[in-house]
Parts: sequence; C-alpha cells; structure tokens
Amino acid sequence: MTSSTTRQTVNLPKAQLAKFEGNIPKGTTFLDTFTSSLDKDLKLEEVQKFQYLTAQLGGEAARTIKGLQLTNANYPEALATLKQRYGQQHKISSSYMKALLELLPPDN
Repeated sequence: MTSSTTRQTVNLPKAQLAKFEGNIPKGTTFLDTFTSSLDKDLKLEEVQKFQYLTAQLGGEAARTIKGLQLTNANYPEALATLKQRYGQQHKISSSYMKALLELLPPDN
C-alpha cells in the first residue's frame, strides 16, 4: 500500500528583523530570529548572511564584530562572537537582576 502525503504551503509575510543594539536580554530573541530566518537559508552565501547581519546591528552589538572583514570565512566567527556575548544565560539573568535592583521603590 502506497501512502502519499500532500504538503500545503502558506505564503507568510516577510518577517522584519528588528535592529539589535546590544541589549543583553534581547540578544537571544535577535539571534534566534536571525538564525531561523537567514542563517538557515541555504540559498544565501555566507557573505550575504554577514551583510544582512551587519545591517541589523547597531551600537555595542555592531562594535562587537566591527573588526571582522566582510568575507565568507568571517561570517561564522561573527555569529559565534555575538552568541558568545549576548546568548549566555548567566549574562541574561544578571542583566535582569540588575534591572530589578535598579527599580525605584513605589511612592505610596
């Protein structure tokens, strides 16, 4: 018995990737979104992915990989550097704890 499966595809709108400035709590969200939308795209060359990545970075995040030339070979290094800096759970937890400690007490 032969079974055939039909795969339906849905045309979803292109997701807009938010610019990432280096806010540690938002790092994982940015990196996961970038990875799922661009890094796993097999039709893109590494240098194209690197161009997209640098276009979405600003502030401290852009400075993190500023010294790397825009080449196929440097793309994995850039992505690994960003994951190392902004994707570590202990840094994210520390960032949240610091923000909580800096909250002002209520006035009432």
